[in-house]
Amino acid sequence: MKTIINCHDLYVFERLTSKLVKRSELPTTVAVVPQSDGLQFTAFCNDAVLTFTDPSADAVEAFTLPWPVVKEFATNKNRHIDIDVTDKDVTFSWSINGVPQTKTVPSLGLTDKKLPTKPNHLIALPMAFFDAMADAAKCIDNDNVRYNLTSICLRGSKDQIISTDGRQALIQDGFDMPFDNDVLCPASKIFNSKELRELGDTVNFGFDGDWLYFNISNVNIWLRKVDGRFPQMDSFTKDIDDHSWLSVDSDDAVFVSERLDNLPGKDKREASVYIGLDGNVSVRGHDTDKQTATELQLMRSRYEGENVTVPLNRKYLKNALDFGINRIATRRRRNVTKIVIRCRKSNWTLSES
Repeated sequence: MKTIINCHDLYVFERLTSKLVKRSELPTTVAVVPQSDGLQFTAFCNDAVLTFTDPSADAVEAFTLPWPVVKEFATNKNRHIDIDVTDKDVTFSWSINGVPQTKTVPSLGLTDKKLPTKPNHLIALPMAFFDAMADAAKCIDNDNVRYNLTSICLRGSKDQIISTDGRQALIQDGFDMPFDNDVLCPASKIFNSKELRELGDTVNFGFDGDWLYFNISNVNIWLRKVDGRFPQMDSFTKDIDDHSWLSVDSDDAVFVSERLDNLPGKDKREASVYIGLDGNVSVRGHDTDKQTATELQLMRSRYEGENVTVPLNRKYLKNALDFGINRIATRRRRNVTKIVIRCRKSNWTLSES
């Protein structure tokens, strides 16, 4: 049996699988199975499954490839490889600059694992859904013992995407969910994949039992839902009318974001900066040990409400600016700072310390 595979297609499959799970969870083998619409490559990981269908490839029988071999031949070049499969061996044949090359590896048996079922009900969402999931993955925590903050909460009752590390939270709304309850989704790097964005601009999203399902063009992804508790975030958006509101100019946002890491005090535990709304709008950093201070004036930005100066971890402020904020509400009471940051597309970033 002879199969012809394009190295570039193998490269796309390898890159997607490598971003799907941690390196320690990558598959040992890849199943290659002929389908009516082409040759399907399948990676079975611990709590994730990915299939990639190559419509240009063809094969008579199913076979497996060791993962190291997939990585070896996955190159971003439009080069073809002939694969001959027998009961004992898999032989790869190709040429480089007209010079024939071959490689033979032992033939491995097919896995008995089955694909999770595809949900009957799917919702078509724009690729902005994956952009939102990638943003949410920036606000997680791997060490919290009370709540499962390693995951992204998909709140079906409010069509929200929520993530938090216990100090900052990102609540994004406006994305239809195919369920009414809360489902915890792993914060996979697959959501930030440029290879997926090159395949299409629509995500077909569904949920069936224990599996979240995503389809983009010829790629199918299943992520097992995460069990655990997730905190309620509704209290953050209550009672914000009495805050002082800062409207951040887009040029000011870029100006501050590029300079936050260089403001004094970056080596301190909280790495705080101070948002000052006191006649002018400014972001200040100071280091009491070195007796240095720097103030960034936001000349185009304006605020409404009482004068106030509040501290905020510069990492959280930078995250919010990079998310595309345009409104910040601040309030200072009894040594507690509550900051509500309104982002693009009616999104919310919140921080309380």
